[in-house]
Amino acid sequence: MMRFVVEYRLAGGSKGIMLFTADTEDNAAKYVAEMICRYGYAYVSDPIVLSGGIEELYRVTDDLTEAPNFERQQPFWKLAGGARGSRTLTTLRSGDF
Repeated sequence: MMRFVVEYRLAGGSKGIMLFTADTEDNAAKYVAEMICRYGYAYVSDPIVLSGGIEELYRVTDDLTEAPNFERQQPFWKLAGGARGSRTLTTLRSGDF
């Protein structure tokens, strides 16, 4: 399995970054096409292959033109709580993906 990252923008204006896996680059491109055609994303970048750890993810996402400015947003652990008040905490470490 290969790891990929894309930036996206929803029809409502929300934007973000998504990590996913696929067997091949062709399958990753097909998934991105489905994000637009089938699921209604307004914009999805070309998939970028990730071969390293979290350091590479930070480097790659700094280069994305449509990437949201996460410094102005709520910390992820606050966003992960969800509408029902669950206490989910997700931490990314170098070996997690």
